[in-house]
Amino acid sequence: VGDQGSATSYIHTHLGYPSNFNPIVGGTATDGKHGKAMAGNYGTATVDDFGQATAGDYGQATAGDFGQATAGRSGLATARNHSQVMAGTFGIATAGDYGTAVSGEYGRSTTGRGGRSESGQSGVVQAGELGSISLPFWDANVDRYRVIVGYIGEGGLEPDVAYKCENFKFVKVCATK
Repeated sequence: VGDQGSATSYIHTHLGYPSNFNPIVGGTATDGKHGKAMAGNYGTATVDDFGQATAGDYGQATAGDFGQATAGRSGLATARNHSQVMAGTFGIATAGDYGTAVSGEYGRSTTGRGGRSESGQSGVVQAGELGSISLPFWDANVDRYRVIVGYIGEGGLEPDVAYKCENFKFVKVCATK
């Protein structure tokens, strides 16, 4: 009885799952420092510093400093400094400085200074100063996938600028108004 949050919280509490595990669809999980959080499909997982977060399909995962966040297909994963994040197909991945962000096909990946940004085919990548970016592309000349890699500050690649791959090279993504 009640709203979805109340119902899933009641089920979670009365079935005796540990605080870092939530297999309930529609549920949410939140943990403190050094904790882990997991949520089912359509769920949200949030942790504090040094934590890990995992969310199911269409989910959202957020982790604090030095944390790790993973979201499912069409999900969103956000982590802060010194963090790693992954997002599924059509996902968005964001990491703080020195982090790593990986997103699925058609996803968008962004990192801060010194970070590595990687996205799937037809994706968009962006990194801060001293960062690196990479995108796979189909090379019809040899009938196979290849990966283009770039380093911010070299070859005209600018920090905090979004890029996509066209004709085997990085091209700025123009902002639309």
